[in-house]
Amino acid sequence: MVAATQERPAAQSVGASLNVEAVSHAFDIRGTPLSVLDRVGLAVEPGGFVALLGPSGCGKSTLLRLVAGLEPPDQGLITVDGDLVEGPDPSRLLVFQDPTLYPWRTVRGNVALGLEAQGVGRAARAARIDQALGLVGLAGFADAYPHQLSGGMAQRAALARALVNEPRLLLLDEPLGKLDALTRLAMQAEILRLWQEKRFTAVLVTHDVEEALILAERVIVLGDRPAAIRAELPVDAPYPRHRDDPDLVRLRRTILEILGQTT
Repeated sequence: MVAATQERPAAQSVGASLNVEAVSHAFDIRGTPLSVLDRVGLAVEPGGFVALLGPSGCGKSTLLRLVAGLEPPDQGLITVDGDLVEGPDPSRLLVFQDPTLYPWRTVRGNVALGLEAQGVGRAARAARIDQALGLVGLAGFADAYPHQLSGGMAQRAALARALVNEPRLLLLDEPLGKLDALTRLAMQAEILRLWQEKRFTAVLVTHDVEEALILAERVIVLGDRPAAIRAELPVDAPYPRHRDDPDLVRLRRTILEILGQTT
């Protein structure tokens, strides 16, 4: 069971809207194009939480990179709040599977990176870092170095590094994939709590069907490469959710059937 502190609040969302329109993309492999996305289209409302599922290597992470503005799509448009995505932006951040913390910087120093790049003053920077570390439960580890953190703590630091920038769109690329089972359950609850509290829009890539059903309001299933959307399934169960909820069990079975897997 994964519990959240409360059901989704009725407060006005600060999250951004996302629209992906007929996006296709390919990689150049020694002069040969390898198509990974085929006219993918999706929309996420402000403050929504969507999970992307699909076979390994089908293009889920590539789609997040395109939305983050790390590279442009070959075809199609990606807009956030109606504005064309043309490059990275601190309001639209990507959290990777690996925390990618700089080992020579403390937790505070790692979390400060985005604010330093934006030229935020020292006093304002310190206050925002303290707030972000408090949000993820690392207030007592500000001066620790990455090698002194557990895997779950390092991933919390990576979340804090994103949250300190107050993103309106948070892109999560399998951020819990390398954690042990118990830590993963705890971090699922943490992500859910942060989403409910901060009201950002969230897009999660995961291979874990149950994780998608516990966290997301809608699950999007992609097919094999080049990936197109095969199904969109709303998850209407109220928060906090329970893995043995009959509705979630049925949805899990449906998703596995779409993916061609047996239960």
